[in-house]
Amino acid sequence: MQYIVNSKTLKKEFSLLCEKYNHYMWAVAWAGNIDKFKLTQILEENAYKIEKLIVGLHFYQTAPSFIECF
Repeated sequence: MQYIVNSKTLKKEFSLLCEKYNHYMWAVAWAGNIDKFKLTQILEENAYKIEKLIVGLHFYQTAPSFIECF
């Protein structure tokens, strides 16, 4: 187990995992604006690997731009 405590470590780990695996299934509570989300470029480059992506919409915290993009 690894604790990720800052955005630099998150970006590095996220990038490594996206390169390592061919298919992804994610569930997240919300997703922010793609223009401000630092991992958007990595996610967009690997979008073809996403099999299922579940994003919460309750309380209107998920940005419409994320839904439109993915």
